Amino acid sequence: MRARLLAATPFARRRPAGPGVALAVVLGLVVLAVVGGLSGGAPAASPPLFASVSAGSLSIGWNSSVVNLSAGVFGSDVRVYDAVGSSQAAEWAATPLSYAVWPGGAVADAYNYTTNTITNGGGGTFVPPQDESQFVRWCRSVNCRAIFQVPAEIDSPATAADYVAYTEWTLGFHPAYWEIGNEPGLWRHFGIPWSKWGSSASVSATAAEYAQVVRTYTLAMRAVDPTVRIVGLPGTGLGGSQDTTWLTDTVAVNGPNLSAVAIHVYSAGSGGSGSATLAGFFGSLYGKGTLVARIPADRQAVAAACRSCGPIPIFVTELGSGISGGIWDTYMSSYPEVPYMAATLIQGITLGVENLDMFCFEGSYPGSLYTGAGAALPVDRLYSQVLTGLGSTAVRTTLSNALPGVFATAARSANGSIAALLVVNANTSNSETLDLSGSAFPLASPATVLDWNASASSPSVRTSDAGSPSALSIPPMSLVLLRAPFSTSSPPPPPPPPPPPPPPPPPPAQYTATFAETGLGTHTAWSISIANATLASVNQSSTVSLENGTYPFVVGVPSGYEATPSSGQVMIAGANASVPVRFTAAPSGNSSGSNNSTGPPPAGPPPPTTTDVRFTETGLPFGVRWWVTLSGNVSLNASTSGDTISFNLTNGTYRYVLATGAGYVPVVSGGVFELPGAPTTLATSFRATSPGPGSPSASTAGPFPLLGPDLWLLAGLGLVVLVAVESVAVARVARRLRRARSRVGRVPPRRRTPPRTLR
Repeated sequence: MRARLLAATPFARRRPAGPGVALAVVLGLVVLAVVGGLSGGAPAASPPLFASVSAGSLSIGWNSSVVNLSAGVFGSDVRVYDAVGSSQAAEWAATPLSYAVWPGGAVADAYNYTTNTITNGGGGTFVPPQDESQFVRWCRSVNCRAIFQVPAEIDSPATAADYVAYTEWTLGFHPAYWEIGNEPGLWRHFGIPWSKWGSSASVSATAAEYAQVVRTYTLAMRAVDPTVRIVGLPGTGLGGSQDTTWLTDTVAVNGPNLSAVAIHVYSAGSGGSGSATLAGFFGSLYGKGTLVARIPADRQAVAAACRSCGPIPIFVTELGSGISGGIWDTYMSSYPEVPYMAATLIQGITLGVENLDMFCFEGSYPGSLYTGAGAALPVDRLYSQVLTGLGSTAVRTTLSNALPGVFATAARSANGSIAALLVVNANTSNSETLDLSGSAFPLASPATVLDWNASASSPSVRTSDAGSPSALSIPPMSLVLLRAPFSTSSPPPPPPPPPPPPPPPPPPAQYTATFAETGLGTHTAWSISIANATLASVNQSSTVSLENGTYPFVVGVPSGYEATPSSGQVMIAGANASVPVRFTAAPSGNSSGSNNSTGPPPAGPPPPTTTDVRFTETGLPFGVRWWVTLSGNVSLNASTSGDTISFNLTNGTYRYVLATGAGYVPVVSGGVFELPGAPTTLATSFRATSPGPGSPSASTAGPFPLLGPDLWLLAGLGLVVLVAVESVAVARVARRLRRARSRVGRVPPRRRTPPRTLR
């Protein structure tokens, strides 16, 4: 059935498996009028496509880019409940989908990556049909851009850090983003481990508490990989009315560390307890739950919460018409879902939303692209046969005097040679006729016309040999897609100038850790060893500047004193920290008290012994930063652009992991070492996978840019030797030529023939 559907239209092309499948839609400004005249009757008969009378008008700004669709705006949740195999890969490749949210929906907070089990809310576990390694292989096969969700309801940052380490170091897979939990407004097991779900009282989370969860998770995950990109809010689960509160709290605490925040949008909701009508279903396209109503207010809240952060994108990591189990289920699983979701996507692209993820790709949700049994639902044909015909850049599109329920967007191809126009009429009873004469659409060019209404199971396609229509009629509950080449009378717009390079990221924020001592005499020297440095002091306090993170420290105690604490950890989390250190006189070892003395007081536990460990690297060009992450008695992360990283650690066993920037990988990614009490040096090495940051460029490294300075030195020495050898050979040839010239004109001496010997 898939092959038959794809062959039905020239727009239905199989997209190469890649993250930026060409789909460009320019979706126009939505007319926010109150729905009027909508009824639940059957759609009227389709009028002729090319009408002679026009009502609404259309204006298109071909040079005014709204959003880059080819960067991968469209996506879908891919749930761990469903299989991922070759058939799902073929289905995905036939669409412009790029982002894949995994493990998908509410299961994110219940899914254990390590054991591949889902904990039910009432207790007990379930083993889904796919695990992480299977999804990673599938995602690679379709070149998807993954958004991985980590369980946050259990409030275990160490679990999230472990999942990052396994995903990136063991599987070698780097998701595009990591999302912290799912819909925290609906949590009922906040801070409760999975093993106690079902047996503990319900515990919910506030917006402020969730903001702190994001903070601690981000610190833990970036201790493993400082480059991970965090989606700080995965929807609220409470509807659009709660967006601004949760967004404000999350961004106020975590703004500089966030790559995006996300909302979940189901514009029609559940529909309440009333009866379902088409008028009510499509009327919700103008309600409070729509993208048009929510995105502007949410952007304003994000900007106000962190004015110094710059734009933080708002993703839509769940998008659907209604909530499963409500009154709209019948419409969601049939043709009405097509114009509804087409209109919703136009709303999002018109607003410049960079990520729109359908819920879900395959499953029991009635608005899925495919059922759990693998049968295509009508909305799949919207993606595979309509959206694939759009261009790569959406442009400004304005409707005037159009009926309520009419939405439009225009787009151009990457090279500007093809114009595309998508118009959706979500009005259930009235046709719309649009005047294209002032739209700048290339009317003189032959057009390919795709139209689809409720009377057909799939879109139909035909070619207009006489050129594009000057007036376009769209029946109720239908859509039309025009594609035409720009002609000489309508020259293609010049390609937009390349965007300016992004500004370099600001340096990490620095905070101070102050160690304040009491108990020492004036000018008595003491020290603090922290962050690979030792701070000597004869004052009452010693201060060091640190980035966010957790740092072990050791107190250098002067002779005759004891320190409390003598070692420990200090956490820097967006604020300065202070650590009091109290010195007391050490016991002398002999009693000087009364005759009742029974000997020296019992000695306390000896202070922990610390040892230096050095990591040295080879293989990286100068200036390329690399990291060492330790776990064991402490969790510590350090990086450098040099060739040595040092730690001062209490004796024990530690696990270490290495990482570096793009273009290089460690030859051995990590291991385990033991500090027995003596300084230890661990040699590490890196190799290039492709020219990366710090690699010699073609402009500075000559014709062989991959040669390092040592190889250039050897090459130079080789050239000197070659020249010397060649000089000697040339001298010899010259001498032979001189001798040959000196013999010219001489009679060669007669050669004596030796006597022959008979045998």
